[in-house]
Amino acid sequence: MRPAALDDIVLSNLKQRVLAPERIVELLKSLIERQAAKSESADHRLLALQKELSDAEDRLKRLYRSVEDGIAELDDILQKRSMEARMSSADLVHRNGLASALCRSMNEVMSALRAATLR
Repeated sequence: MRPAALDDIVLSNLKQRVLAPERIVELLKSLIERQAAKSESADHRLLALQKELSDAEDRLKRLYRSVEDGIAELDDILQKRSMEARMSSADLVHRNGLASALCRSMNEVMSALRAATLR
């Protein structure tokens, strides 16, 4: 048997079995479901990061208010805690931005996959 004829037989079978429209639709549906689960997980993580950021900002506000009101003195320990809180807040802002970008990208992928399955 000639190699070209064998190639034709193999490709024909691949088209019929692997690349059948029904199979492609099922593969895309499965991919959409997995992406939806990942997107939901990313959304939950984003909400958790936003809550952490809000808590860190609230702690900083309370700390500053207590110094302003004379309840606490700005000693070395308080300065260190203030610096740690600001660094934590900055880190959370950065991670929140990354998580938001990831969620947007995942939503775009999901939209594209849905559009592809509707065709």
